[in-house]
Amino acid sequence: MHSERPEDPQRERLRERLEVIRVLTEKATSWREATLPLRALINREGVVPIRARLAGHDLDFLEIARDELLGLSELGLRLLDLHQPRDAGGITSDPANPILRCRSCMWRWPCPTFRAIAESIDVPWWHRRADAEESIALRTPPPDYPQNLCG
Repeated sequence: MHSERPEDPQRERLRERLEVIRVLTEKATSWREATLPLRALINREGVVPIRARLAGHDLDFLEIARDELLGLSELGLRLLDLHQPRDAGGITSDPANPILRCRSCMWRWPCPTFRAIAESIDVPWWHRRADAEESIALRTPPPDYPQNLCG
């Protein structure tokens, strides 16, 4: 008798898809360093007229990046919808700060899922792109970035 439950096919497909995204991302060349000097070359039409030498794996990544990131952002939103705090309903010595639990997994809030999401995405991209020497000018959101996404 086999006591282990078989892997859920949907979970397995999701894991495989995320692994493919990770592998493609690791193979692709980071454009972070290249974008800083290119920003100064933006013309009146709002584009940078450049020619680039790209490897095949760079093109593979760029070809699917938008769709894959849209899917990952949807996944993140759905996980956030599932993992929300709720009052644990217990007796506490501080009624203004009740003990909270995740409404989905019932772990003490913040639950491990929420912490993993927060650790992964809670740093604005303009903080990630700046080197320590360039931090002041680059650590503010671009002027056209939606203010409700700043954090």
